[in-house]
Amino acid sequence: MRAILDQILFFALFIFALTAFVPNHSALAQNEAEDTNGGVSYMDDKEKKEWLYSLANPAAEPEKKPITSNVLNYMSDQDRLNWEKSLERKLVREDSLNRQPLDDLATDTKTTKSPDPIEREALAPLTQEEASPAKQAAKRVEEIENNNNQKQTQISRCQIKLKHHLESYPIDFLPGKYKPAIGTYETISSVADILKGCKVANVLIEGHTDSHGHPQANQRLSGERANSVLLLLVKTGVNKKRLRAIGIGADKPLASNDTVEDRALNRRIEFKLY
Repeated sequence: MRAILDQILFFALFIFALTAFVPNHSALAQNEAEDTNGGVSYMDDKEKKEWLYSLANPAAEPEKKPITSNVLNYMSDQDRLNWEKSLERKLVREDSLNRQPLDDLATDTKTTKSPDPIEREALAPLTQEEASPAKQAAKRVEEIENNNNQKQTQISRCQIKLKHHLESYPIDFLPGKYKPAIGTYETISSVADILKGCKVANVLIEGHTDSHGHPQANQRLSGERANSVLLLLVKTGVNKKRLRAIGIGADKPLASNDTVEDRALNRRIEFKLY
């Protein structure tokens, strides 16, 4: 009987020893599943990015590969594949957010329409050959304006000089006569000298009469007086192409026609330079 009890005790101790020292595979499997599901939480964002980098660049330097401990060793192939896909989506999303300002800038650049060749040619500055005619034309216009100003200034000076001379030495006519009085020929010669010194100007010679006589006769007489002065100026050397004579008659008197003196003032010649 005692031998039977010793055998029973031996088997019990044997079974206890087996349960105490042999690993529990079911517990290990449960722990492995827990580590697989929750192992990712042990990795921060930097480690996740480094891990994805190591997967995409297996030839990377060892120090650039992440230290992921032994968590990934507990993942199954399918879990690791799913995890890698989730990391890829996350990194793509983060990369898109980081590049958004550059993308916006690129969009703004694209929306700005670049000029087509025709517009670009129109907006381009003139070449030296193209600009030369324009510059020459502008220079020519400026020269013409300057010449006109100088011409007008010279004409004004000549006109003033003539006026002052005729006020001192008028060209007189006898009543009803178209030829100047003998004493005024020297005045006509002096007028010719002034006009020859002012070659830029053309001259309009106006003949005037007093109010005595018929208006039509006075009109004709004033024209004849102007023409006679023109011929005398041509004889003294003034170019005939610069001269033109007209008769005004008695329409523009300088004084009243009541006295002999006033009528003498109205019988006159005026020079208009232009």
